[in-house]
Amino acid sequence: MANTPEKKPRGPDRPGLSRREVLIGAAATAVAVSARSVAAAPRDQRATVRTNAPLKRYMAAAAMLGDGRMLVTGGYGTPWTAKQEPRAMSSAVIFDPHTGQYTVAAQMRVPRARHAAIALRDGRVAVLGGVGQSPTASVEVYDPASNTWQVSAPLAQPRYDHVAVYDGNTVYVLGGSAQSMLASVEAVYPGATTTF
Repeated sequence: MANTPEKKPRGPDRPGLSRREVLIGAAATAVAVSARSVAAAPRDQRATVRTNAPLKRYMAAAAMLGDGRMLVTGGYGTPWTAKQEPRAMSSAVIFDPHTGQYTVAAQMRVPRARHAAIALRDGRVAVLGGVGQSPTASVEVYDPASNTWQVSAPLAQPRYDHVAVYDGNTVYVLGGSAQSMLASVEAVYPGATTTF
């Protein structure tokens, strides 16, 4: 049987900590420092904004406006139950997260939930697709300067539960569903739509 080195107990002749003990100590220190940092952070960095805004909705979409406020659009305002399917809303609200204040914006022309909203470079917001009574290909663009919605060229196909991204020139609409899952991607700009 091979000789294995005997572990010596720590003491005056064997000072120091094991690597495991050092790592555990470092982790505990990091957690303690992190907790102190959170506790010491200014209150306004951790506070939750409370408001009486009519934001009680789900499956809505939101996008930032150029001035730091956000546009919240559509969604459902009543629960989904076995007896009753909720109706999509056409309402829109502008919410200021810094003050907790809100203003009611002009309503969209098409009620929608499960849609996408994207802030455009010129300060407007495009809402794309979604579902009302049925899936929609509708695209509307909100202009905060005039508090109006403009109808834009529709998507090539109705879709909901999709995502949208903007590269500064083109809005890309990806995936989603229209009774079945979609694998298509559309390149959209208000006024023109291309599918590839």
